[in-house]
Amino acid sequence: MCDAACQLPDCLHLLRLSQLGLENIVAPMGTALTEAQCRLIKRFVPRVVFLYDGDSAGIAAADKGVPIALAEGLQVAVAQLPEGEDPDSYVGEHGIDGLREIVDKAIPGFEHLVLNSVLPRTGARKGTQDAVVAARELAPVLASISDRAERNLYIRKLADILGLDERALVPLLADGPRRRSRVRATNPTAPHASGAASPRIASTPPPSSELNLLKLLLLVPEACAVYMAHDVGALLTHDGAREAADALAGRVEAEEKIDIASFIADVRDPGLKSVLYRSMADAPEFGDEWAETFAQLETTLKSGRLRREIQDLKLELRRAYLQRDDDEAGRLQIRNVQLQKQLQALKSSRG
Repeated sequence: MCDAACQLPDCLHLLRLSQLGLENIVAPMGTALTEAQCRLIKRFVPRVVFLYDGDSAGIAAADKGVPIALAEGLQVAVAQLPEGEDPDSYVGEHGIDGLREIVDKAIPGFEHLVLNSVLPRTGARKGTQDAVVAARELAPVLASISDRAERNLYIRKLADILGLDERALVPLLADGPRRRSRVRATNPTAPHASGAASPRIASTPPPSSELNLLKLLLLVPEACAVYMAHDVGALLTHDGAREAADALAGRVEAEEKIDIASFIADVRDPGLKSVLYRSMADAPEFGDEWAETFAQLETTLKSGRLRREIQDLKLELRRAYLQRDDDEAGRLQIRNVQLQKQLQALKSSRG
């Protein structure tokens, strides 16, 4: 680690680990990491590894420190201790060589922010509107990096992880703070300031398969029994569509008479309500073939869920590779093969 400094939580950890032979270690004097401290570190080494406690406070400290260090031109990585451990306790159980192994497996700082902080919190999936929201949260971090080549590298990484067009990410930088105003806004995990309005995300229509399912349920109420028996609601990704379909199925089960116009008027999601009004006017007659149509829609929705699981698995696999966790990577690869087989079986069932 001659080319890197290992940032510890406090001076007590520094004294203890220094006595045990860990070199190039630094710690703040009772304060959070600052820009000035990063500049001081950079005078001696080009890279810093954050080794904080394995709890929520330690993770939060890393989340705050990574953007500051990146903005000062440092290469950054985050070493992850097991939950509940701190550097001192981990050395006591695994020895100094065990701690060095944790440091050697440190994840690049920007990917730590994306994979371990922003994505789990936003629930973003690859190529979705939530992925755009996640990218927008990370825009201030990207905008604070003054080196254009380095910034472009992180943009490419982010585009790859989120499944977005790299060119679509560039305009987001215009909304981020520039270099000298960056510190206030570069923590993507911080809650909104008191009194600040949360960004409003426009209501979007559901995927076509989910919209078509809802139209089928409205036109063929007896299909609601199959919807409930097969727990198809669990396959829906659009909150408004799932809420409307569940409400409709519940009313049919209670033997309520359904007036389509009145039902649509009661739909709470404005985007869904608008598209239902437009599309129901020319909705097809399903007749006796509704069961086949329902089965096709259910298969499409199951395929979509499998694809989302596979995509989530790829992110987990990427995280395991970054941490050099061969056992976890092997387990995830086996699970990926299983999901791929299930997806192929669904495709074959379509004929």
